[in-house]
Amino acid sequence: MQLAALKNAIEELLPQAQQSLEDRFGTVDRFVQCYAYHNASHGRDVGEAAASLAERLVEAGRVRPETVPLARYAGWMHDQVQGKGHERLSALLAVANLRDRGVPSRHVEAVRSMILATRVQGVDTETYRILQSADPDDLGQALLADADLSSLGMHKGPLLTLLLHLEQQGLGGKVLLPSPSDGAGVEPDRDATVQYLTFQVNLYDRHRYLLETSRSLFPHQESNRDWTARMLERYQTDRITYSMMLRAARMRAAES
Repeated sequence: MQLAALKNAIEELLPQAQQSLEDRFGTVDRFVQCYAYHNASHGRDVGEAAASLAERLVEAGRVRPETVPLARYAGWMHDQVQGKGHERLSALLAVANLRDRGVPSRHVEAVRSMILATRVQGVDTETYRILQSADPDDLGQALLADADLSSLGMHKGPLLTLLLHLEQQGLGGKVLLPSPSDGAGVEPDRDATVQYLTFQVNLYDRHRYLLETSRSLFPHQESNRDWTARMLERYQTDRITYSMMLRAARMRAAES
C-alpha cells in the first residue's frame, strides 16, 4: 500500500473513531458515564500529539513517513474501550478496522504495538512515576506512550488533572456525576482530593518523557506544577472549592 492510500484509509476511519468515543464517553465539556477524562477529547489530544511527535521524528529521519497516520490512528483508538484490559481490547478493535481497509500487516502490527504500549503497569508513589509498558527503544511505542501523557506538558493540563480525579471518584462510586455533565458543582472527598493533587504536583515536577522530542513539544510541566500547587494551597486553607478550581482551570485552558 502506497503512503497516499494509507493516509486515505486512515482518514476514512478517523470519523468513526471520534464518533464512537463521543457517543459512549462524551467530551471534557459534556462527558458521559463518569468519563470526564477518558473521552473523545482525550482521543483527539493523544491522536494529534502522537502525529506531531511522529512528524518531528520523520523530519529527523528516525521513523518512516507512514508512522504519522498510523500514530494518529493509534492515538484515537487507544482508549476506545474502557475497563479491565481496555488496551488489548482497543488494540483488537483497531486491528479489525485496519484489516477491513486492506492495510498491510506490518502497519497493523505497528498500530497494535503502539496501543499496547500505553498500558499503565503501575504508579510509583515514591518516585512519582507512571509506569507504562512501552519499550523506550521502540520509537513507535515511545511516541504513543508520551502522547498518552502529553496532558502533563500541555497548557490545559491542570484542567485535565482535575477532570481525571472526578472520573476516578465517579467510577469508584465516591461521587455522583450526572450524565451528561461538565463536572460543575461536584465536590469530591476532601482528603482524597488533597492526596491526589499533592501527587499531581510531584508528578508534574518529576515526570520525564521517554523522547527528547516530547519534552520540547509539551513544555508546560513547570507552569502546570506551579498553578496546581497554588490551587492546592488555597484548597487546603478553605479559600477555594473543587468547583472553583475546576472553573479556574477551564478559564486557564481557554487562554491557550
